[in-house]
Amino acid sequence: MPYTVIRLVSARKKSGKTLLGTQLITELLRRNVKVAIIKHCHREIDLADKDTYRYQSAGASEIVAADRKRVIKIIPKLLTLKELLRYIDPHIPIVIVEGFRKEDIGIAIGIVNNKEEFQEIISEVSNLKCIIAPKEICKDLKLPNVECFDKNEVSSLAEFIIDHTKKYLSNLVPGINCRMCGFNSCDKFIEAILKGSKLLIDCPHLSKVVLKVDDKVIRINPFVKTIIQNIILGILNALKDIPENYRKIELKLEIS
Repeated sequence: MPYTVIRLVSARKKSGKTLLGTQLITELLRRNVKVAIIKHCHREIDLADKDTYRYQSAGASEIVAADRKRVIKIIPKLLTLKELLRYIDPHIPIVIVEGFRKEDIGIAIGIVNNKEEFQEIISEVSNLKCIIAPKEICKDLKLPNVECFDKNEVSSLAEFIIDHTKKYLSNLVPGINCRMCGFNSCDKFIEAILKGSKLLIDCPHLSKVVLKVDDKVIRINPFVKTIIQNIILGILNALKDIPENYRKIELKLEIS
């Protein structure tokens, strides 16, 4: 998965998840880090009396609504968080997810207002790495490998998310500073990923290009892999009817 997923979870509704999420987006954008949001709505999204709702009621499998500023895709079925992530642009490295407390994708940031809510969160939420709580509660919440921030420490929380993302990406790149990606170091390459100007797959050593000639695997160096990959992706971008968020490409060439 190319994204760092940050789940904002709470024990109660109206705990401030949306407020914190919007504050984090503002802070991350200020630091030139691209971010997306997935929100879990407990009630049906209100489209009643709208044309898009009429099309959905008529049985359309998917509805795409577009105006001058945005495009909205409506899929009238329940999707898991993993399925929803497929709709996120891979150039966006951080996805903030509001809700989905039962999921185990990414890391969780728990928002609590008292010790009872804290106990509920730690008993139900997986991959809990951070707690947001009032200062007087935060100082008493001791849990190994779990950070604690006050609700007003948005800047520190954003730095925590960026550091986590950098560590996550550092474990995926080779760390050999080969410069084949165009940067002087893997750290600089990771910074470009955070800005959305590079993808993880742009690392030549991570390319999964496989060349077979008469079923014999041909060894190719990372630089040539990158060239092959970019040419094929460029061709696909010019074609119609290519599935969204594809993960595998097979090209077969027969010479008679």
